[in-house]
Amino acid sequence: MPEEDVFVPPPRKQATTALICVLLCLFLAALCQTLVATMLPLIVADLGGFDRYTWAATSYLAAATIAYPIVGSLSDAFGRRSFLVAGMAVFILGSVLIGSSASIDQVIVFRAIQGIGGGMIMTCCYVSIADLFAPAERGRYQGMIAGVYGVASLLGPLLGGVLSDLVSWGWAFVLIGLAGIPLLWITARTYPASKPPVRPGKLDLAGMVLLALAVAPVVGGLSIGGAQFGWAAPQVVLPLAFGSVMALAFLVNEARASFPIMPLQIYSHRVVFLALLAMFLMSLGLHGSVLMLSLYFQAAHGANATLSGALLVPMLVAMVAGGVVSGQMISRRNGGYRAQATVHTGLFAGGMLLFSGMGPGTSLLVAEICVVIAGFGFGGAAGAFSLAVQNSVPHSIVGAVTSALQFFRSLGGMMGMALLGAILTRGFAWRLDASVPYRLRDRISAERIEQWKTEPDALLNAEAAESLRAGLTALGADGPGLARQLLDAMESALAGALSGVFALVAGLAALAFVTTLFLRVPGELKPPET
Repeated sequence: MPEEDVFVPPPRKQATTALICVLLCLFLAALCQTLVATMLPLIVADLGGFDRYTWAATSYLAAATIAYPIVGSLSDAFGRRSFLVAGMAVFILGSVLIGSSASIDQVIVFRAIQGIGGGMIMTCCYVSIADLFAPAERGRYQGMIAGVYGVASLLGPLLGGVLSDLVSWGWAFVLIGLAGIPLLWITARTYPASKPPVRPGKLDLAGMVLLALAVAPVVGGLSIGGAQFGWAAPQVVLPLAFGSVMALAFLVNEARASFPIMPLQIYSHRVVFLALLAMFLMSLGLHGSVLMLSLYFQAAHGANATLSGALLVPMLVAMVAGGVVSGQMISRRNGGYRAQATVHTGLFAGGMLLFSGMGPGTSLLVAEICVVIAGFGFGGAAGAFSLAVQNSVPHSIVGAVTSALQFFRSLGGMMGMALLGAILTRGFAWRLDASVPYRLRDRISAERIEQWKTEPDALLNAEAAESLRAGLTALGADGPGLARQLLDAMESALAGALSGVFALVAGLAALAFVTTLFLRVPGELKPPET
């Protein structure tokens, strides 16, 4: 492999100790991505600001997304250890500040600071496998990274609830921050110091600023579009337009910068470009489809929010298993990236295609089988793409390509949630409008029908369904029958809209599958010398 000419892994004992520290750092950062889900209701109840309910989660995600390529590139030039330690310090600071917040606005700002630290940690952790182990060994350890991330994501909401009940949401964040202090000290002492071959003469400060100005408005616009404002509203259009202009300016700057934070030449590398494209296409579908699956379980099977979340656990477990299996297969066969990527993208596409055929009559067992197939496919493909890009480029730019993969995965996820959400709401409204009984149209105001088209609460809430029945029963003897027809129409409209969304996701996954067919398998990996 190209990097074997210049890369020499550290001694086994040091590599093992550093890996343990890396896994613990990753666990802490991944934990804070998801534990806020159970804390947000408590935070809003305490501080107010329901209109900015999701911003605490969005600010973390946006900050981490911006940090990925910046840290990935700079760590190639200045060494991974300094950025991993700095990331832990920023993460600890952000956690303590969140715990001392006196308003929801402070929570949002401090979550962004925590997100910067989390993004730095996660970038360095994913790249660390390439720092600590020879190419032929990386597959088995990449599975550990996936496993720790998955476990932390599962425990996050639970731990957030437990800590909030035992102490308070503020002290929960403070305790998490304090837990990072010993990790920071141990990591600083054990992670190997690298000696990059070339130091940049001039940092790409303009690129960093332009990247932030491109990502932050786009994330903000996508977050409020279709939720707080319509997609054509100036509050949505202007941030998206500004972010797009800044993205173009960023690309121009990167083409001219002497040391760009996102080197455009990495996209000329066949394996890197195809892996990034396939990862982006799959991420467009994954994150949005997870939200849609939760909606499906609640509407089609009457599951409450807790149960619908539990029903998605097999998907996350399968994602972890897919990453582990893919990494192990690549290590044992000394390669085979294209085979693993193709098989697993095919499984993800197949799982989503099966979802598109589900309806109210589909059993939970069948739905869970589809969940597992799709999750296993995504996890295996993501692991294969990560190993493919790390093992096919020189070690001097491994941070840049690994962080680019994270960046496009995160960006695809954010765009996918907005895109699929808009398609779902439009598809439901169109189908319901076409199926509302004519006898009901003549006796109900147009405003009431429009409300049903935008808020199908009767399918998700037993009280809302009973309220709808009671309201239509008051219309006369045929009221109960009209209520039943309307609920059936709403159920059918939602099932059809969800089917369309999953079919689109399957199509995106199929494009990713086709992309993997053009991957050129890197040369055989040589096992490490003993």
